[in-house]
Amino acid sequence: MRHNTYRLLLGLICLLGTVSMAVPQNLQPTSLTDYRTIVLATESSSEVRRAAQDLRYHLRKITGREFPIVTRDKMATGGLCFFIGPGSLPRYDETIAALPTQGWLIKSVPEGLLLGGNDVSNIPNGRATYHAVPEFLEKYCHVRWLWPGESGEVIPRNPTLMIPVIDQSDTPKLKRRWEFIGYFRFWNAQLRQVEYRTWEARQRMGNQLNANFGHAWESVIPHGMYFEKHPEWFALVKGKRDIRQLCISNRELRDEFTKRLLELPGNRKLNIVSVSANDGLGFCECDLCKAKGTTGDAYWDFVNDIAGRVEKLRPDLGIGTFAYSVGHEPPKKIEKLPDNVWLSMATYSAKLQNPEEEKNYQDFVDAWKPKVRQWVMRESSLSHYSLGMPISHPEEVARAMEYAYHSGMVGFYVETGKFYATNAPHCYMITRKMWEPEATPEAILDEFYNDGFGVAGPQIRSYFELYYNAIRQAWIENNADSSMHGHLILMPYFREIYSPELLQKAGQYLDQADALAKSDPELQKRLAFIRSGYNYTALMAELIGLYAHLQKAGVPLGSFPRKDLAMPTAEEKQAMLTRAWELGQQRIEMHNANVMNFAFDEGILAWANTANLRQWHKAVGKALGKPESEIVPLIHGYHPAKPATPSVLPPVD
Repeated sequence: MRHNTYRLLLGLICLLGTVSMAVPQNLQPTSLTDYRTIVLATESSSEVRRAAQDLRYHLRKITGREFPIVTRDKMATGGLCFFIGPGSLPRYDETIAALPTQGWLIKSVPEGLLLGGNDVSNIPNGRATYHAVPEFLEKYCHVRWLWPGESGEVIPRNPTLMIPVIDQSDTPKLKRRWEFIGYFRFWNAQLRQVEYRTWEARQRMGNQLNANFGHAWESVIPHGMYFEKHPEWFALVKGKRDIRQLCISNRELRDEFTKRLLELPGNRKLNIVSVSANDGLGFCECDLCKAKGTTGDAYWDFVNDIAGRVEKLRPDLGIGTFAYSVGHEPPKKIEKLPDNVWLSMATYSAKLQNPEEEKNYQDFVDAWKPKVRQWVMRESSLSHYSLGMPISHPEEVARAMEYAYHSGMVGFYVETGKFYATNAPHCYMITRKMWEPEATPEAILDEFYNDGFGVAGPQIRSYFELYYNAIRQAWIENNADSSMHGHLILMPYFREIYSPELLQKAGQYLDQADALAKSDPELQKRLAFIRSGYNYTALMAELIGLYAHLQKAGVPLGSFPRKDLAMPTAEEKQAMLTRAWELGQQRIEMHNANVMNFAFDEGILAWANTANLRQWHKAVGKALGKPESEIVPLIHGYHPAKPATPSVLPPVD
């Protein structure tokens, strides 16, 4: 009787929402069995509604029952409530509004649990309420998201889960947490707009900086608009004006650059605008640029000047630039860059696989610290140079992030792709470290293997560590650290790195894991996902090995220089061509069959075709005398193998 009376009182409180701001000190842990409803403000943003829908999705999986989402004006009595976002429990609106930008809270209240945040509408991914939902699900419901998509979800069923008394609030440790995916535009629309965006929110990615650090000179001073009238504004290379870069010592160029920088429509929406050089080479060799000293000092003289000009015109605007290529090293002639300069340090943590390079990386960070006030880290990881192979280095990227964070880094973003079936632990490490930069690599990997794979965790750990150890050894033996794109150096040796013996051992670990998962259908799905990465690795290792031999035999492939290989006989060459064509066909079919998941990235093929690069399969086809009509559709005909499936979340109400 007392219990029913207490529930009735709670229902009335939930309905009225007018109790004192003071929180009773005698709150007790609650059970999910006591919760009935998810409550929103009468008018909520689409981001808050999505957060509520994601909570409902997980609660349904945890408990096996529905949790209606209702607005305050349609609330019914009975049971505890989850209150989501500002306005759902008005007496706490001032508390939520007082949180820092993107700050969030999880708070036990007599009526249930409040999850809210200081959402910011004028910056990309300015979510905050959505931060509270996955934080609650991870920390208190033991949910894990190993990779995007339903197969990566680990949602333990526990209808009677006890929720402790919670009074937690925080703000993101890093102001920029973002994945830059070079092949995003080639993905299926549903994966881009629904599945990946859901994953992005669950990983609490965001960008408080609202910044651009990308290659900018061509967008600010387009050669098509300026070269004919002002060739002197462009780089002098070997005595001729070159459109690839600018002559940044030219005063008139700097005047126009500043004017255009502030006028560009896209820049007007940003808090930090980019002045970074164009990608590639072709920097100016004129007397003015040479007079400033090294090429790097000429670049920083330009950045320093533009920053000073912008500060006078727009004191609130930041200047963003890469520490990369021509600007990789700190300026020697400038003691400290202006405070409105934001630096994006381009890093490549794969280098840390060589112990000597770890010290070089730390020296690089240390050299920059006195030169700039604000900086973020831009990591190149799992780019197209890896071909989606398991080249992971989760411990190294974690150490790089930790050193940067403790040295003053305020943001992190990474160039990557959807290579989760081959590199899931690496990707998981990055997303977890972006949210919790002080979490230890050991704890994160334990979370991935133990929580993600349960009884099969040891086997999956051994499976991935086989690859890690092989790639670390190859990295050192081939001096791959000598290049910003070390995996390009390793690519011709993929057959030796992922040898038949190593793949046989890897397959045995997966077989053992499968045997342990026979009674767990959800675990079987996750293992099948990893198995697809194994199949891809085995196929690509053999195919790359064939390409290296065929290039030696004169087939114009261009990417696999191997002086150590013997020249194939005519008969061997023909057999290799036949097998390479067969495997190339299988690769395309494998990509097409997986366009609706996140196993590996078909975009690396589509991107290469668009850019007319890496036409390896086409070259093999021509060498075999295949007609053009048979080759081109296979190279350029990317279409989903099956129709889009419904989102894991219902549409926004």
